[in-house]
Amino acid sequence: MPAARSYLDCNILKADPVPAGLQYAFQNGDMGSDLLHADDRPIRVLDRSRRDKGLGKGVRQGRIWAYVRDQRPWAGSSPPGAVYRFAPNWKEEHVLGHLASAHGILQADGYKGYAKLYEPEPGGVPRLYEAACWAHLRRDFYDFWTSTKSEIARKALDRIGKLYDIERDINGQRFCRKVFAFG
Repeated sequence: MPAARSYLDCNILKADPVPAGLQYAFQNGDMGSDLLHADDRPIRVLDRSRRDKGLGKGVRQGRIWAYVRDQRPWAGSSPPGAVYRFAPNWKEEHVLGHLASAHGILQADGYKGYAKLYEPEPGGVPRLYEAACWAHLRRDFYDFWTSTKSEIARKALDRIGKLYDIERDINGQRFCRKVFAFG
Protein backbone atom coordinates (compact mmCIF):
# COMPACT_ATOMS: atom_id res chain seq x y z
CA MET A 1 0.00 0.00 0.00
CA PRO A 2 1.55 3.37 -1.00
CA ALA A 3 2.17 5.84 1.83
CA ALA A 4 0.81 9.38 1.65
CA ARG A 5 3.43 11.98 0.76
CA SER A 6 2.69 13.98 3.93
CA TYR A 7 3.38 10.86 6.01
CA LEU A 8 6.71 10.37 4.25
CA ASP A 9 7.65 14.04 4.65
CA CYS A 10 6.95 13.95 8.40
CA ASN A 11 8.94 10.76 8.87
CA ILE A 12 11.89 12.10 6.93
CA LEU A 13 11.96 15.14 9.21
CA LYS A 14 11.76 12.89 12.27
CA ALA A 15 14.65 10.79 10.97
CA ASP A 16 16.88 13.82 10.42
CA PRO A 17 15.99 16.93 12.43
CA VAL A 18 18.56 19.13 10.66
CA PRO A 19 16.35 20.01 7.65
CA ALA A 20 13.46 20.95 9.96
CA GLY A 21 15.79 23.06 12.09
CA LEU A 22 17.24 24.88 9.09
CA GLN A 23 13.79 25.47 7.68
CA TYR A 24 12.60 26.88 11.01
CA ALA A 25 15.67 29.13 11.27
CA PHE A 26 15.20 30.45 7.75
CA GLN A 27 11.50 31.20 8.19
CA ASN A 28 12.01 32.87 11.56
CA GLY A 29 14.75 35.24 10.50
CA ASP A 30 17.72 33.41 12.01
CA MET A 31 19.10 33.09 8.48
CA GLY A 32 18.50 36.80 8.12
CA SER A 33 21.40 38.81 6.87
CA ASP A 34 22.21 42.10 5.25
CA LEU A 35 23.11 39.97 2.23
CA LEU A 36 21.67 36.71 0.97
CA HIS A 37 22.86 34.83 -2.10
CA ALA A 38 20.27 32.93 -4.11
CA ASP A 39 20.57 30.46 -6.94
CA ASP A 40 18.71 27.51 -8.37
CA ARG A 41 19.45 24.36 -10.28
CA PRO A 42 17.23 21.99 -12.24
CA ILE A 43 16.90 18.48 -10.85
CA ARG A 44 15.25 15.32 -12.05
CA VAL A 45 12.20 14.40 -9.99
CA LEU A 46 10.49 11.03 -10.07
CA ASP A 47 6.94 11.32 -11.37
CA ARG A 48 5.22 7.97 -11.50
CA SER A 49 2.15 9.42 -13.23
CA ARG A 50 4.27 10.26 -16.30
CA ARG A 51 5.56 6.70 -16.50
CA ASP A 52 2.06 5.31 -16.03
CA LYS A 53 0.91 7.44 -18.97
CA GLY A 54 3.78 6.15 -21.10
CA LEU A 55 5.58 9.50 -21.04
CA GLY A 56 9.19 8.44 -20.81
CA LYS A 57 10.99 7.15 -17.74
CA GLY A 58 8.69 8.76 -15.21
CA VAL A 59 10.77 11.81 -14.42
CA ARG A 60 10.16 15.52 -14.74
CA GLN A 61 12.16 18.62 -13.99
CA GLY A 62 11.97 20.31 -10.60
CA ARG A 63 14.16 23.00 -9.02
CA ILE A 64 16.37 23.20 -5.97
CA TRP A 65 16.75 26.75 -4.66
CA ALA A 66 19.78 27.54 -2.50
CA TYR A 67 19.78 30.52 -0.14
CA VAL A 68 23.15 31.24 1.42
CA ARG A 69 24.29 33.62 4.15
CA ASP A 70 28.04 34.07 4.29
CA GLN A 71 29.35 37.23 5.90
CA ARG A 72 32.95 36.05 6.07
CA PRO A 73 34.12 38.07 3.03
CA TRP A 74 33.48 41.32 4.94
CA ALA A 75 34.24 40.04 8.48
CA GLY A 76 30.59 39.78 9.47
CA SER A 77 29.62 38.29 12.80
CA SER A 78 26.97 35.78 11.71
CA PRO A 79 28.04 32.22 10.97
CA PRO A 80 27.64 30.99 7.40
CA GLY A 81 24.57 28.95 6.59
CA ALA A 82 22.55 27.62 3.69
CA VAL A 83 18.98 26.52 3.16
CA TYR A 84 17.83 24.44 0.21
CA ARG A 85 14.21 24.52 -0.90
CA PHE A 86 12.53 22.30 -3.47
CA ALA A 87 10.08 23.67 -6.00
CA PRO A 88 8.20 21.61 -8.58
CA ASN A 89 8.81 24.23 -11.28
CA TRP A 90 10.49 27.55 -12.03
CA LYS A 91 7.52 29.80 -11.22
CA GLU A 92 8.20 33.01 -9.34
CA GLU A 93 5.64 32.14 -6.66
CA HIS A 94 8.16 29.80 -5.07
CA VAL A 95 10.90 32.42 -4.76
CA LEU A 96 8.41 34.97 -3.47
CA GLY A 97 7.29 32.50 -0.82
CA HIS A 98 10.80 31.41 0.12
CA LEU A 99 11.96 35.02 0.60
CA ALA A 100 8.72 36.48 1.98
CA SER A 101 10.39 37.69 5.19
CA ALA A 102 13.84 38.54 3.82
CA HIS A 103 15.24 42.06 4.04
CA GLY A 104 18.51 43.60 2.87
CA ILE A 105 20.45 42.76 -0.27
CA LEU A 106 19.83 39.80 -2.54
CA GLN A 107 22.77 38.73 -4.70
CA ALA A 108 21.40 36.63 -7.52
CA ASP A 109 21.36 36.09 -11.24
CA GLY A 110 18.95 37.86 -13.57
CA TYR A 111 16.00 35.49 -13.04
CA LYS A 112 12.91 37.62 -13.61
CA GLY A 113 11.09 35.96 -10.70
CA TYR A 114 13.15 38.11 -8.31
CA ALA A 115 11.84 41.39 -9.78
CA LYS A 116 8.84 41.73 -7.43
CA LEU A 117 11.16 41.39 -4.44
CA TYR A 118 12.98 44.56 -5.50
CA GLU A 119 9.82 46.66 -5.89
CA PRO A 120 9.25 49.41 -3.30
CA GLU A 121 6.80 48.62 -0.53
CA PRO A 122 4.02 51.08 0.42
CA GLY A 123 6.55 53.23 2.34
CA GLY A 124 8.60 53.63 -0.85
CA VAL A 125 11.50 51.41 0.21
CA PRO A 126 12.07 47.91 -1.16
CA ARG A 127 12.53 44.99 1.24
CA LEU A 128 15.39 43.70 -0.90
CA TYR A 129 17.93 45.54 -2.98
CA GLU A 130 19.36 43.83 -6.04
CA ALA A 131 23.04 42.95 -6.19
CA ALA A 132 23.44 41.58 -9.69
CA CYS A 133 25.86 38.74 -10.24
CA TRP A 134 29.13 39.82 -11.88
CA ALA A 135 29.86 36.29 -13.06
CA HIS A 136 26.71 36.22 -15.18
CA LEU A 137 27.38 39.66 -16.67
CA ARG A 138 31.04 38.82 -17.29
CA ARG A 139 30.04 35.62 -19.09
CA ASP A 140 28.03 37.65 -21.62
CA PHE A 141 31.05 39.85 -22.37
CA TYR A 142 33.30 36.78 -22.59
CA ASP A 143 30.96 34.94 -24.97
CA PHE A 144 30.71 38.04 -27.16
CA TRP A 145 34.48 38.55 -27.13
CA THR A 146 35.25 34.93 -28.05
CA SER A 147 32.84 35.02 -30.98
CA THR A 148 33.69 38.52 -32.31
CA LYS A 149 37.05 39.55 -30.78
CA SER A 150 35.37 42.88 -30.02
CA GLU A 151 37.78 45.42 -28.55
CA ILE A 152 35.01 46.91 -26.39
CA ALA A 153 34.16 43.49 -24.95
CA ARG A 154 37.89 42.92 -24.24
CA LYS A 155 38.11 46.27 -22.40
CA ALA A 156 35.02 45.36 -20.36
CA LEU A 157 36.62 42.04 -19.38
CA ASP A 158 39.83 43.83 -18.39
CA ARG A 159 37.92 46.31 -16.21
CA ILE A 160 35.90 43.55 -14.56
CA GLY A 161 39.20 41.76 -13.91
CA LYS A 162 40.54 44.86 -12.11
CA LEU A 163 37.43 44.87 -9.90
CA TYR A 164 38.03 41.18 -9.13
CA ASP A 165 41.66 42.05 -8.19
CA ILE A 166 40.46 44.71 -5.75
CA GLU A 167 37.93 42.31 -4.27
CA ARG A 168 40.60 39.66 -3.70
CA ASP A 169 42.77 42.22 -1.88
CA ILE A 170 40.01 43.40 0.47
CA ASN A 171 38.23 40.09 1.03
CA GLY A 172 37.68 39.51 4.76
CA GLN A 173 37.83 43.19 5.70
CA ARG A 174 34.98 45.17 7.20
CA PHE A 175 32.55 46.91 4.87
CA CYS A 176 33.75 50.44 5.64
CA ARG A 177 37.31 49.53 4.56
CA LYS A 178 35.95 48.09 1.33
CA VAL A 179 34.14 51.34 0.51
CA PHE A 180 37.45 53.23 0.71
CA ALA A 181 39.21 50.63 -1.45
CA PHE A 182 36.83 51.29 -4.34
CA GLY A 183 37.25 55.03 -3.80
